[in-house]
Amino acid sequence: MALPSSLSSAILPGYGAQLEDDAIKHSAEKLESGRAALLEEIRSIERENEYGNKILSHPIMVMPCKRFEDTLGYRCKCSFQMLRDRGIWSYGMRSKGKEVPIGSDAFPVANNCIQFAMKGLIKELNESDDNLTEITKNLTSSTFVSSWDQNCVVITLHYNHCLGIDAWKHSATKLVRKIGISFLIGRSRGIKVVIKGGNRHNDWLDDRVLTTMNELEPEITDTVNIKMAEGRYEVIRYVKSIDAFQHPNSSVMHQAVDWILGVMRNIKEKNDDCGQSLSLLELFCGCGAHTMILGKANIFDAIVAIEADQRLVDACQRNIILNDLSDSVFVVKEDAGHYPEAVKLSNCLYSDFDILLVDPPRQGLTSRICEQAISGSFKHILYISCGRVALLHDIASLSESFVVENCTMLDLFPRT
Repeated sequence: MALPSSLSSAILPGYGAQLEDDAIKHSAEKLESGRAALLEEIRSIERENEYGNKILSHPIMVMPCKRFEDTLGYRCKCSFQMLRDRGIWSYGMRSKGKEVPIGSDAFPVANNCIQFAMKGLIKELNESDDNLTEITKNLTSSTFVSSWDQNCVVITLHYNHCLGIDAWKHSATKLVRKIGISFLIGRSRGIKVVIKGGNRHNDWLDDRVLTTMNELEPEITDTVNIKMAEGRYEVIRYVKSIDAFQHPNSSVMHQAVDWILGVMRNIKEKNDDCGQSLSLLELFCGCGAHTMILGKANIFDAIVAIEADQRLVDACQRNIILNDLSDSVFVVKEDAGHYPEAVKLSNCLYSDFDILLVDPPRQGLTSRICEQAISGSFKHILYISCGRVALLHDIASLSESFVVENCTMLDLFPRT
């Protein structure tokens, strides 16, 4: 696959594999190195384990990138320094404490709709003939966020001095129409200005959801098409706050979902043989990215999802409604360490759960959560990790009662 000529000269500041490098080999070597290190660290934990348990019962699997195109065009969120040299605007990134121009009007690692928005913005800034003075004055950086399905894109412009709100709105309204994006946001200290663009809502958004959406907190709509059992596909629908966390790589998200569904189906088959139902407790559920998919998979009789961020709780509740899961999926705002109290507050009749799904931040689980997992009714834990140090700490903490049966490593950020 050849890059467009406009991107062939681009630089990826801070990335381990540049455009001219073998990104497939880089991905494979990175994950193999990670697997070897993780295996050695787990073996070290086993040697020091006071319980004498063998923690890892199966080999660690890796899923590196297999195609050149998988190493580019994947990021759903990118941030850039806004550089100006001799009156010409360009994008840059910080690397080793310095601002490095990316050498192109788009970033090859960003997905297609972000690249399109990048080109539109920089073109307007450089051809404005001072008509966008309020947009460019004191502009320092930009952030681009897209939906996973690439139907929505939001640009946030950051400033180092207070915005002149009315004048900025006037210029931004013209700019957002020219670029053709969902939202344009201006931010300076203590100020946030939001300009709506087109295509904000999809026709599947009904009044039950529209009436609860906050006009002051921009939200984007999204869909993912997931292959379920027996080859059938389900379209999962989402409403998400752009300021809250979302998965940064939609392709790897699909890989992770396939892994989760495969593990869950295997558990269900064993339970079905025993005539037992299944229930799931999910901690750190976010907007319900995994929750909705699992709710549609016909694996669980009930799912209770716990999230501390109110924006994400609100989004998750809307997504439950959008996907017609109100009878089986319940979300509660609570700190993950206090989930027993949260379960009591939910409308779910379950108090004991068969499976625990956790997707914690980089610092991992608290000691309280680990203790509750060990003392609870859980037969299985699915742990989605973005921090190896925390993962190892939590594996050691949970090894009193659990062993690792299935561990798969994915390349979340190819070329890094």
